[in-house]
Amino acid sequence: MDGAEMDPNPLESALMGVRACVNGQRWQQGMAQAVAGIDRCPCNKTGERQARHGKEKACQLSQYFAAIRTKKPETLLKVTADGRCSCGFAWPTCEQREHMELLDHLAECLLQQEQFIAALSTGLAMIGLHVSSAAGYCRVAKVLRQIRIKEKELQKAAAPNPRVERSIAAILKAFGPGAGQLSTVIATLIKYFVRTGLVLTGEQYRKRRMRDPFDHILQRMAHKLGLPAACRDPMVKLPLEIVYQVFSYLSADDIFRCVQVSKSWSRLINQKPAFWDDLYFHDFRRPPPIKRLAAFIRPRSQIKSLTIHEVARFDLSPDRLRIILFGLPHLKRLVLCTARENRVDDGVQLSWPKGARLSLTQLSVIGDILSKSMLTEIIEHGSDSLEALDLYTHHVARFDDLHLPKLKRLCISCKGRANLSYGPLATKPIVKATPNLEAFYIEGFPLAWNPRDQTTESPSGWPLLRLITLGSETSVPWRGRPCRFLPPFTTNIESIEILAQDTHLTHLYLFSAVTDDSEEVLHPYEHPDKFPFSTAFACLQNLKIFRCRTWVPSDLLRLFLDQSTQHQNLKVLELPVSRHIGYRSDHWSAIPDDPEELPGHPDAAFPWVTTASFASSLEHLGLYDFNYAHIGLQFGQRFSGDPFLEWLDHFPNVCAVSLYPSTWQGVCEEVAPFFGKLLAEKGQIKTVYQSILRGQDLMRLKQFAEERGKKLVHARNGDEPYGLAVFWDASGLTDWRQKGPKGIGVPSATVRYRLAS
Repeated sequence: MDGAEMDPNPLESALMGVRACVNGQRWQQGMAQAVAGIDRCPCNKTGERQARHGKEKACQLSQYFAAIRTKKPETLLKVTADGRCSCGFAWPTCEQREHMELLDHLAECLLQQEQFIAALSTGLAMIGLHVSSAAGYCRVAKVLRQIRIKEKELQKAAAPNPRVERSIAAILKAFGPGAGQLSTVIATLIKYFVRTGLVLTGEQYRKRRMRDPFDHILQRMAHKLGLPAACRDPMVKLPLEIVYQVFSYLSADDIFRCVQVSKSWSRLINQKPAFWDDLYFHDFRRPPPIKRLAAFIRPRSQIKSLTIHEVARFDLSPDRLRIILFGLPHLKRLVLCTARENRVDDGVQLSWPKGARLSLTQLSVIGDILSKSMLTEIIEHGSDSLEALDLYTHHVARFDDLHLPKLKRLCISCKGRANLSYGPLATKPIVKATPNLEAFYIEGFPLAWNPRDQTTESPSGWPLLRLITLGSETSVPWRGRPCRFLPPFTTNIESIEILAQDTHLTHLYLFSAVTDDSEEVLHPYEHPDKFPFSTAFACLQNLKIFRCRTWVPSDLLRLFLDQSTQHQNLKVLELPVSRHIGYRSDHWSAIPDDPEELPGHPDAAFPWVTTASFASSLEHLGLYDFNYAHIGLQFGQRFSGDPFLEWLDHFPNVCAVSLYPSTWQGVCEEVAPFFGKLLAEKGQIKTVYQSILRGQDLMRLKQFAEERGKKLVHARNGDEPYGLAVFWDASGLTDWRQKGPKGIGVPSATVRYRLAS
């Protein structure tokens, strides 16, 4: 038995040898191996050397050229189906991929040897071998193009080239009557072969054959030649719902281009008004010209939501802003966002038409984009309809002359900036301008009720307030007389979050009261005989969420949360065990200092939390700055959370915990076993939030939690809002740094909590 019979795949072996010869430019050896490999193809039933067409290829060229010139693909299909040359030679037919590739390599070797007619005949044989494969049409086009290049070189050369001259004569003769110059004939043949190939490789004739790289090459050739058959519209073959889903992920710059592709695309994009309800401008390659922007917006006045992800690339100017505000009368939601400096000039006004009003229900300005005067001007003209206002900038609007009766959510944030140079933010005009506010979030500003007036006027307002969050960088001026800076609580309050580590701010807001007959600010420790204990905290019966980052005496916390626990409404409780950052206010001399000794067992620090009324209602429990390594542990251990694990047994309904251990030296290396023990032993805990784990410890524990059907979340020091997530979800806001469609919102970590109700 010879080697050929022993080879399980002779074509693949031959193909590997031919590829090596072609890569090494051994053209003669490659031709011999390609011919030998074709003889070993299974389509050769005899197993002997196949018959070859004679060296005279004129009959084959004439037959194919005549079929192509009819411009009817069916004619070429008939020629290949017959399988016989006009001289009577029977061409083989085969669907083996290796057979086609061997012929292609053979044609390449012949072309490099300047045997142009033989290479062209091999390309035509590839078409006859499998008429619905694009490889033959690509090979024929390449050979014809090479002949045209050689013909141009021949005209410039002094010495003749017999091979090129014979090839030119054979092509002109096979083309038949009407043959003009060679360049014209070859250009016509290339165009005809590519156009016919596009039709015969289409779905109608391809049957089950998968597309290959030659299909894409043929498509590019058709585009280069400007053939109408190359303009295949993919949207025609897709359902309309899928088309709109695809368009919804495009940026506005791409939408501009799509509208200009064709009339059918323009009609497709414009015919459904719902597509324009929510427009997302993102990542402009270049800012659209003013005229182009106006022409785009004018017929699309039905746009209801507009998001400009990066106004610096949009090149926002007063003229562009005027086009957006005045050209979109039905605009309900406007989000302007930037990560760089892109302020509109202070001295420019928008020149509002007489009686013009905006229909905005949500305005979000993230970054230093608009000047204070221009921002106030926009809010004033939308005051009748605004329900949500998000200002993540230190250019806060002037609320003195504003009245926003429908505003429900107000977010003011300038996190990470030094705002002390601007003075305290006056809360009195904010409260007066927003009488029906339901959610308030403030971050990064020092607060004062009325900085210009040193009298202790009693704040009033916000009877509907449900959620309030004072961010981690919020503060109050602690010089001068103590004065409340926000209205007192009402029975509607559901969430209170004091994320700032500021004793003065915490006690001013939570534990102070103002009597009717006195302007003096009262505190339970300073004025135990005057403080209205019976009424001060009675309104907190509906409180569901309470988070506090500042250390507060335990008896004050029990007094503050007593009403909500009696009604069993408190669901979320997060407290600090010890505060190591902040300062002591001199106004509250009777308040004890932070404990110098490390706190003991949680039962001793918060004995009232484990009572039946507290324990049965809680669903989420959190601790800040805790470490119980000093309680009966071995020498050298620097962190322990075992007392907290024991404490959890008192809370049967707690399914989520937030744990932020202190970051004292050596603690970070010893917290991983504690979290592993928590995930393994406490089956009722399904979600754990933390910020201390990093790297491989975090990855391993995440996988450990997933294996047990739990979730380990890496939060950012616990300073994201909790209850405010209800309002983020209602307005569709997400992390503004995500590059997804129609998603923009808070310039911080994605909100991680959901209100239990």
